[in-house]
Amino acid sequence: MAHQVEADQYAPELIREAESRWEQAKLAWQGENEKWFLLRNFRLAQDQAESATRQAQSAAARAIVARDSIKVSTAADIASVRQKVNGFKERFGGIPIAKAVYQRFVQGEMLLLESEQVFERKDYSKAAEKIQTALSHIDSADTYTTQTMQAYFANIPKWQRWVAETIAWSAQRKAAVIIVYKMGGRCQVYVAGHLKAEYPVEFGP
Repeated sequence: MAHQVEADQYAPELIREAESRWEQAKLAWQGENEKWFLLRNFRLAQDQAESATRQAQSAAARAIVARDSIKVSTAADIASVRQKVNGFKERFGGIPIAKAVYQRFVQGEMLLLESEQVFERKDYSKAAEKIQTALSHIDSADTYTTQTMQAYFANIPKWQRWVAETIAWSAQRKAAVIIVYKMGGRCQVYVAGHLKAEYPVEFGP
């Protein structure tokens, strides 16, 4: 019973103690069997066997509680990380992200998938380990990207001023200028202060 509920994983100290007492019971049994049959007394062996059984039952009970606790908490963590992943994609899906940060996010998403698969196989401890690593990766990517976006938005008034100044300069000099919107992935061509063309653009590293 104890091994069926994976007590060696969820209650290792108790199951090791139970196994140790069981070995002592077997040794005591063997020792009595080596005596002349009228001198045999199996009381010690019986006591040790009963003690080992009680210890194994305790290990099984504790393992069930520990396993169910890990199962519930890990299921909640998986759902939380899945929500974080979806939220990240919704907020930052259409903007350029630093390669290293994006790779960290992808690693986190892959660990989330692995955790879900391991959870389905009822290996809750391994699922818990993977989802915690996934959470670290996702949170790291989210924090960095959020800070980057905050810095971006803080600069918008300055950039808007530059655009206005550039268009005014184009009108004064009757010159052509190109204005690039990196976040929006487009550029505009002004001639003599008037918009003449607009094109989609792509950016490398």
